[in-house]
Amino acid sequence: MKFSSRRAPTPRGGPNLSYCAYHSHYVDGAGRNVKYSIEPWAGCSGCQSFGNTTLDQDHFVCHETREAVSDSLGNAWYDRQGNEADDKCAWTPSPFIGTNGFGYQYEWSNANSGCIQTR
Repeated sequence: MKFSSRRAPTPRGGPNLSYCAYHSHYVDGAGRNVKYSIEPWAGCSGCQSFGNTTLDQDHFVCHETREAVSDSLGNAWYDRQGNEADDKCAWTPSPFIGTNGFGYQYEWSNANSGCIQTR
């Protein structure tokens, strides 16, 4: 996992960042898939959910880490609109404060056909 610095110039970080967070992979020299996620400083203009950079950072780390696991190669589950499972619930309903004050988002459930609060 890599965190972008708030002091670095756009697009690597800063308040005017053009992306919020993402995950991807690459093949290293030994032929292994290396999975990763990028989370910029949560105070950037496109990265605010709670209005609190600490809670926003928790939310984005949670979201991108889950996607890096569930769709690490970028070819896993998508809905008709091209959303990955965690994208379906990224902003609606609003993220919630979980155990010990960490910020989380709801997670898509095929069984419930909707977003659920995970335990």
